[in-house]
Amino acid sequence: MTAMPMPTTLPGNAKRPDLVSTDGSGSGTFTIIGNLLHFTVQYAGLSGPAIVAHIHGPASLEEGAGVIVDLEPFD
Repeated sequence: MTAMPMPTTLPGNAKRPDLVSTDGSGSGTFTIIGNLLHFTVQYAGLSGPAIVAHIHGPASLEEGAGVIVDLEPFD
């Protein structure tokens, strides 16, 4: 089985449903191999320490989505 990396951008102003104004941004690559998630994430411009990292499930632009993967233990 060949794994396909899934690159993403992490703009700070993508927070939903309550938009925020921030200089924070990031990027990452996520790959699923079997039942394991492998990832690398880079970030910059945060106003404080990087905490509470997580991946949300799908949602529309008008609603928030629940957390489906907590990344905080890997920091």
